[in-house]
Amino acid sequence: MQWHKLRLKVVLAALLVTLIVLFGGQWLYTKYSLQQPLKEILADDGTGYYRIEEGPVLRVYVRLNDPSNLMDKYQELNEKIGSTLGNRPYRLIVEDKRNPALEKAYYQSQFAIHTAIVQGDFEGMAQKIEQNAAAVGAEAKVWIDGENIYVYMWQDDFYLVEVVPRSVTSAGPNHTNGGGLYAERA
Repeated sequence: MQWHKLRLKVVLAALLVTLIVLFGGQWLYTKYSLQQPLKEILADDGTGYYRIEEGPVLRVYVRLNDPSNLMDKYQELNEKIGSTLGNRPYRLIVEDKRNPALEKAYYQSQFAIHTAIVQGDFEGMAQKIEQNAAAVGAEAKVWIDGENIYVYMWQDDFYLVEVVPRSVTSAGPNHTNGGGLYAERA
């Protein structure tokens, strides 16, 4: 069969081969240029579990073996992921193993956290978080750097991890590199 002096079977075969090459190339690029380096970063000793979800914003979920060094590990992972992905938007999400008591303590601490972000009373914030954790029979640690407030609460076999950005970035409220405006909870 011919169509404008072209053989239809040849045209369709060429189209099929072109599509296979294009989609295959995209798959290889994604697998070896993005996913493989990310898997190597995330497979290190400090990350007990991880998963990567593709999308317009790449979501990288991690569960730390030892969240007691939350700030250092988060900064290290965020830096490595950012340098691997370049300008590709991503969100680093730290998963935890929380219970209702830890959720209650964190919920009661949110006012102190956001007040400290605005007013700068980080010492008072840390004391309030520790008091709220103690009130439910838990313990807490708080770290602060130039970008985030890191909250780690633990009780028995349960623990809560929150990474709260200290300010809106110049990229605006939908900033998606690293933790974003509000680091997502799994």
